[in-house]
Amino acid sequence: MPSRFPIAAFLLCLGILVFGLLLLRPFWGLMDDGNLLDHALRLREGNLWQESWRLFRGDLQWGMVRPYFGPYVWALYGFSQESAVPLLLINLLWVLGALALLFFFVLRSKMGAVWSDPRGRQEDWHIGAKIAFLLLVCLALPWTHNYFLFPSLQEKVVVTVAAFVFAWFASEHAQRASLPIFFLISLLLVAIGFCTKGQFLAFAPLMLAALWSREHQFPWRKALVVVLLFATGAIFLKWVASGGNYTRVYALGTIRENLRLSLSFRLFLALTLAHQLWILRLALKGRLLWRDAFLATAPTFGLQLFLFMMLPWRLGGYLNTSIAPFAALTLGFWAFRIQREGRTSRLLVQGVAALAVVVTAQQAYAHWAPLMDLRHIVENSREGKWPASVQEVFNSCAEGHSHLKNYLRRFGGLTRLEVIYVNRDAPATAPALAKGKKTYWIVQEGWCPIVHSEIPAAGTRRMLLLGGKRGNSFQLVEVEGL
Repeated sequence: MPSRFPIAAFLLCLGILVFGLLLLRPFWGLMDDGNLLDHALRLREGNLWQESWRLFRGDLQWGMVRPYFGPYVWALYGFSQESAVPLLLINLLWVLGALALLFFFVLRSKMGAVWSDPRGRQEDWHIGAKIAFLLLVCLALPWTHNYFLFPSLQEKVVVTVAAFVFAWFASEHAQRASLPIFFLISLLLVAIGFCTKGQFLAFAPLMLAALWSREHQFPWRKALVVVLLFATGAIFLKWVASGGNYTRVYALGTIRENLRLSLSFRLFLALTLAHQLWILRLALKGRLLWRDAFLATAPTFGLQLFLFMMLPWRLGGYLNTSIAPFAALTLGFWAFRIQREGRTSRLLVQGVAALAVVVTAQQAYAHWAPLMDLRHIVENSREGKWPASVQEVFNSCAEGHSHLKNYLRRFGGLTRLEVIYVNRDAPATAPALAKGKKTYWIVQEGWCPIVHSEIPAAGTRRMLLLGGKRGNSFQLVEVEGL
């Protein structure tokens, strides 16, 4: 298959994302964005470093170590206070650029040579086509698109730093450096990595693979340094998290419930184990060197480490964004290395490309169309179309209700509006929809539906006041019990 095919398919996906952003012009989201806009305003109007230090101390109280967070918020949110589109576009390009950078360093390393067909039967692609295919694999995973819905996610920072740390371990300089010099440089880089987010730990197997890729024999002393550095970083973050207000719930007691609920854990664990067993079979038959077998399975070990690391927390949704690079590198091995007939190889590449295009289009619309409706509600409020009698609205978004109040007060001019949170998990505390009583809600059926205590959904009448008419639209509705 021509190398231009995966590039063309990726550019099509990129075009869908950019066109969707410019066409729908989504509003700010309901996770972190409202608070980060306020932080960015203080960072711009005040002293950047003093505000950054205040955020850093707040993070420590939460149980996180993110010294970069102040400049990160200032750079991303500080220059797009009126429209979310510039931020979302920068975020989109950053995510794809970080993934492409990681894939570039992997493919340029000796590790990437393991993915070539030793018999020369598979048409060789240039590195740009291979990167494009790996990005298509990422875009074919629905979880990856949470990167684009939630620009506050710092996983893109993790991937960016991991790419440069991988480049160091795969470099000739790391191979030739004396052990003390290797230790000092690695200590600095790994420390920076752990200051991004705890998910950096999942890249440890890739770093060991990078280190081994230039050596015929396993570099035991330097590998031990890498293991000790990653273990120390993990222990330090766990110690900080144990005293945090937010992260103290990270505990072994939640593992059983997460195992029962998490389909993604069982799915990816089964797929990675199948991949590892197949590679082991190839190594036992002498079709792969043991070093190459480890290089081929390192991404799956990283994915498994991520899965087990997240079990005491939770999995699913935006938390699964870190799966993307490991899944792409795993499938990349099968696409670039295993001997295949030409037709089978074409079907694999075409199937991934088709799936990526479909998932990209579906996810872009599903994520951004509701936020377009939210923008319409806020714009109508600013233009005086908000019903004068509505000074109190209910909402069942656990985190989003505070952001809604922020947006409507800040951008809509509704300075006296109150947004009251209703816990969907405790309907007995929700407002009763008695006959003749009216309540007003900002709803989106997927994220924050109407919750009420006495009258079932079939016994209510709702009237659309503002917002879209689609099933997944954000709407301001008037609800009355029959």
